Amino acid sequence: MSHYTLNALECLNEVNFPLKGIMHPAGVLSDGSFENQTWEKYEETFQPKVKGAWNFHNLTKDTHLEFFVLFSSALSCVGGLAQSNYCAANSFLDHLATHSAREAYLVLQLIGDSGEKLEWPRQLKH
Repeated sequence: MSHYTLNALECLNEVNFPLKGIMHPAGVLSDGSFENQTWEKYEETFQPKVKGAWNFHNLTKDTHLEFFVLFSSALSCVGGLAQSNYCAANSFLDHLATHSAREAYLVLQLIGDSGEKLEWPRQLKH
């Protein structure tokens, strides 16, 4: 986890400026046919999307957020030629959004490849 992320969240708490929500528009492409994919290409794609979203989720799971916005891709559902790593990373975001919504806060997931938008509104547990 980035020490910059931890420092930013600590600073917000110290100045009594509560975090209201998170927008996580991360993404990196590292295309390659399946037989040419390497773990390094997966890591390059997973680092910002998967690890970033998971870190934000864990750091704020005890914080009342008004929103947690994840930018996914329709490729997580339909697949993409030479983008198995990108599809897998976006599939993780889809599942994290479902998990997070069950944990009591609203998650808005944006599917970005063709401008389509998918919202998963959930009842907030209060």
